[in-house]
Amino acid sequence: MSTRPGLDRAGPLARVIDDPRVAVAEQDPRAVVPEVGLYPEEATLIRQAVLSRRQQFTAGRQLARRAWQALGCDAAPLLNDARRVPIWPAGLVGTITHTHTWCGAAVAFASQVSGLGADVEASTPLDLPLWERVCRPEEQTFLNAVPEPLRGLLAKGIFSAKESIYKALYPSVRVFLDFQGMSIALTPADARGRADGTAWTWQATLQVPWGPHAPGQRFGPGQLCIEPELIVSAVVL
Repeated sequence: MSTRPGLDRAGPLARVIDDPRVAVAEQDPRAVVPEVGLYPEEATLIRQAVLSRRQQFTAGRQLARRAWQALGCDAAPLLNDARRVPIWPAGLVGTITHTHTWCGAAVAFASQVSGLGADVEASTPLDLPLWERVCRPEEQTFLNAVPEPLRGLLAKGIFSAKESIYKALYPSVRVFLDFQGMSIALTPADARGRADGTAWTWQATLQVPWGPHAPGQRFGPGQLCIEPELIVSAVVL
């Protein structure tokens, strides 16, 4: 596996971003002291938030800086624009993802990577009432052919993959896209020697016009991993 100096490639996010151009940093946000290590202008964004939100925000900013400093870039504040999208330093693209138990950031040079998207979720099945909202008919057909208990976890995986591709493209598109606007095709990935249904490669196909992108345009491949506690997906464009 390719590595960069000073980066731990053993975390769940790093396992789905095996790309030497991308710096990854991750940790459990519950181990973070809120606002420690933040710039004052960052801290003001979460001063009124609940503890878990403050921990996750703090961890995300710390990890993002750790990742881009591994690329040789200087530390700087990471603020949000009016739509709460992170304003990455000039020349960088990145993504931050978090759940209650894990947080990760991935950063790369914009000259090498056009977009990054990652999403981490708790490793629990997607609630059935959400299936029709999240999954297109062809995705539900695929899921219905998968045995339980993997079926519900892969439904959550499709949700996670859609979140990843949305994060990767929204900063440049700036147009909302419904879950039904993108279709995810999953293929078992055994390149890591895991033939147990926990490692998958995915391709996203656009179903509707989205900014400059036309229906039928494909994005990927992305990676999906189902772990005992986390479902993690990512895509490098």
